[in-house]
Amino acid sequence: MPSKVKKQIAQEYERQYTAVKNSIFLDYRGLSAKLATEFRQALAAEGIKIKVLRNNPARVALKNLGWPEADRLIDGPTAVIFGLPGSKGDNPVTLSKQVINWRAKVITQSAGKKLLEIKGGRLDGQLVSPPGVVEFSRLPTREVLLAQLAGVFNAPLTRLAYVCQALIQKTALLFDTLAQTKKE
Repeated sequence: MPSKVKKQIAQEYERQYTAVKNSIFLDYRGLSAKLATEFRQALAAEGIKIKVLRNNPARVALKNLGWPEADRLIDGPTAVIFGLPGSKGDNPVTLSKQVINWRAKVITQSAGKKLLEIKGGRLDGQLVSPPGVVEFSRLPTREVLLAQLAGVFNAPLTRLAYVCQALIQKTALLFDTLAQTKKE
């Protein structure tokens, strides 16, 4: 391929990935066309894109973007998965969960063949190894974390309400017992 075309491809990659904060690199070999289409559609529903990379232009683009460490992730057939800015898929946890869930589904459907091998990723601005991507997928989402935080703040108030209720009940029982003893 002429170097002029490679430069244009590299510039296009740079343009596309300038706003991308989170991405996961995969080896997509062995994935059937049907599964690849289903995978793309499921990812698109979450605001996530998948793009097959041309290695040399991708290396140039990532170096120009200040991701020189991502160079080692582009070896052999590589696809990059990234969330569109402002979508649910832009969250590193959501992105990694989608990849891990689909990977498990594809491996199950293909009788245990290792498909969609994770090469690594760039999540929250950090280069992450394949086990790191798996760890990100185990984290709770932002909404779940906010709910847990609300529960932590709510717990002392709930306990205080129970204590106050118990004091009121005990006071009522005390007055009831006092009234009973006055009657007698």
